[in-house]
Amino acid sequence: IRLQRAQEAVERRIHETVLNTLTGISMGDADVQMTRRRAQRDLEQLELGLQPLSDTRLSHVIDIALATSGDHNLRHEIRIVGDGIVLASIATALRDATVEVLRNVVRHAHANQVRVSASISDVIEISVTDDGVGMSADVVERFGMGAAIRRGIESIAGTVDIESQPGVGTTVTLQAPLILEAPAVSQPTEATSLLDGSRTSRFGLLGTNVFLAIVAIPFALALPASAIVFLASAAFVVGNAVLAWWWTPRLRTWLPLVVMLFGVSALIAPVVSANESLSCTCGDAAAWLVAGISGGGALVLLSAYRNLLARMSIVVMIGAAALVLALSIDQTCRDFALLSAIVTIVYMGVIAGFLTWIDVRFEAQRRRRLQLWQNIVVSQAELASRQVVTDQWNTLTAGTRALLEGLATGDKDPRDPIIRAEAETEGSSLRTRLGRGSGEPKALAGLMHRLRYVAKKHGCAVEFTTVTEWSRTDPFPTWLTEATCALAASGVDRIGLVVLHDDESDELLISCPERVVAAFLDFVPQSDEDYSVRVERDGAPGQVLLSIMRGIT
Repeated sequence: IRLQRAQEAVERRIHETVLNTLTGISMGDADVQMTRRRAQRDLEQLELGLQPLSDTRLSHVIDIALATSGDHNLRHEIRIVGDGIVLASIATALRDATVEVLRNVVRHAHANQVRVSASISDVIEISVTDDGVGMSADVVERFGMGAAIRRGIESIAGTVDIESQPGVGTTVTLQAPLILEAPAVSQPTEATSLLDGSRTSRFGLLGTNVFLAIVAIPFALALPASAIVFLASAAFVVGNAVLAWWWTPRLRTWLPLVVMLFGVSALIAPVVSANESLSCTCGDAAAWLVAGISGGGALVLLSAYRNLLARMSIVVMIGAAALVLALSIDQTCRDFALLSAIVTIVYMGVIAGFLTWIDVRFEAQRRRRLQLWQNIVVSQAELASRQVVTDQWNTLTAGTRALLEGLATGDKDPRDPIIRAEAETEGSSLRTRLGRGSGEPKALAGLMHRLRYVAKKHGCAVEFTTVTEWSRTDPFPTWLTEATCALAASGVDRIGLVVLHDDESDELLISCPERVVAAFLDFVPQSDEDYSVRVERDGAPGQVLLSIMRGIT
């Protein structure tokens, strides 16, 4: 999961920065200064991507994010409470998310000032508030701002909250844990649960139950209520054998109680049936009956439960019944039976406590070893993730970097046809290396081919972003291509295109000035069951969003 998230995060970042910059140049983006800023931003993003943070202070995370926000003229107000150390993987994710938030402020908010608040308590929290134009929650999510930020923060089990209203500004709050918890890979395991997989071991615990089964008849005949004693003893033996054979979790919830009641019945029946104290002839039989019931049978019953309270309840019930039987024997000859009952109570109590102690020690050792193993795996995953990040950023060739450096310094003019052709070549090559080249929708390819020519001719800059890939690959209808080109030819300086897949529909969002919407709507047919077009308000004054949706067929 770590490797997959790392790879997806870098691919998304490359697509949102370098690929969009190259696409804008190849489509004839005439804004030289903006292209220079974008190229510089992309180079900074490349440097950040190749340099994940180490354990560092929260204030350092904020400083780096502000330094690479893309607009050094934006006024910043910073407030940090509890400036502590942030672990490397969490610091890197917070830095990247904060950079994304600040760049959204620069690109979309038209803000004059941004306030950054950060704190460390039970969680790490970074809040970014701007005084820009704001936008509706629907627009925030539809443009992918929330999704782009959330993917990185959710990879460290954090959360993102975005509050924005048109004309009021936007507040983005990032929350992250202090440490990354390793995922639970197994449930707690008591030592006695080793019996779950070994029927032979369970039958080995029956012990004196075999003895009890052999001599049950003589014991029963020597005591009052012989039939009841014999049947209860036999049921006790059989119940233990059944429990040891099947040993299912459901069976262990109720069968041990039933078996224990049979054992208690065998011990109590002679006392209840006798009108007076039991004779001395019953003493030996009573003592051996107590020994037989408290031996192997008790071990199986005590092992069936996994907590001290349940085990001690068995000890108390059988021990109490053994004491009652011993004390019911004539006072002159009850010593052996009473000693047997006391030994039974002590023996069973020690066994119950010892089994519980073993479980606690076994689980503690298992957790220590599991934690050590998880630490090793997490450490290896972290190192491998960093290598994946480096490898992904290295998909940018020396030619792409040289092009970006030339654009950032002003040595290369994005309006030069040769530079535009180079940008198109590098962008196409980069898409192929990222596994996107062969899957580019025909609809998008056809639209971009025509729009590139029209935008260049009329000096219109086109900003293009892919948030999520389309499901359909069939071409757009002619009217949609003509309508989009009409916007580029309507005398506007810039239009923005956003591609995403949402709610089982492919969607093309076009941001443009409200005054030219009619140029688009003139091409929309009266009825097209495959497409729906609606106009929505954008956050910036005078701007609207054209939403063109098509269902999945």
